[in-house]
Amino acid sequence: MPLDRLVIVIAVLLNAALLSLPMLVFPFDVRFLQKPATVGFYLMVSVFVAVEIIASTKAHQSQEQALCHAWLPYVTGMALLVFFWIDLLGYRQINVEWAWWHLIGAPVLLAGIGLRVLAIQTLNKHFVSHIALRHDHRLIQHGLYRWLRHPSELGLILVCAGILLWQSVPEALCFMLLVILPLSIFRIYREDAVLAERFPVQFEDYRQRTAALLPGLF
Repeated sequence: MPLDRLVIVIAVLLNAALLSLPMLVFPFDVRFLQKPATVGFYLMVSVFVAVEIIASTKAHQSQEQALCHAWLPYVTGMALLVFFWIDLLGYRQINVEWAWWHLIGAPVLLAGIGLRVLAIQTLNKHFVSHIALRHDHRLIQHGLYRWLRHPSELGLILVCAGILLWQSVPEALCFMLLVILPLSIFRIYREDAVLAERFPVQFEDYRQRTAALLPGLF
């Protein structure tokens, strides 16, 4: 097996193990793991992790950048893991009959993954996990970035929304609104500030005609 594929497989398995950590602490009925909603949850999160790794690897990230708020991607990653834990534990505790409309969560999550992949591919060598600019950075305004300044952040929000629709856990919704959404908005403002400093005239024109997340709203 090629090394890059092995890394992806190991990452997905580690992700499944991390997701299951709360099960070692809190008692649960093994039948819970056999529920379609639980199986689907693990599959969707695993797909999300695998696609993120593949897309990031193919983007050819450069090491020539000055980091800004280097802690942010790590805190966001940890917040996502906690969000998944809350959703999984919350679904274990609530007695909600799984209905057909929960299936809407799957296409919403896949749409979020697709947005993130397209955003990373569009940025290509300009993609970095941290808030940073290359020494030869240019302002990307084509592809998805013609319509949205931050399609990757919208993708992350859609991934979380898909999980929420899939299992409908109120505590997970609260965590998303109070933690994950503010982290995304903070990143948006900081990335805009960095770009405005590097491209003062060009970015101001871009900002005036292009929404951050939702055209006509934000």
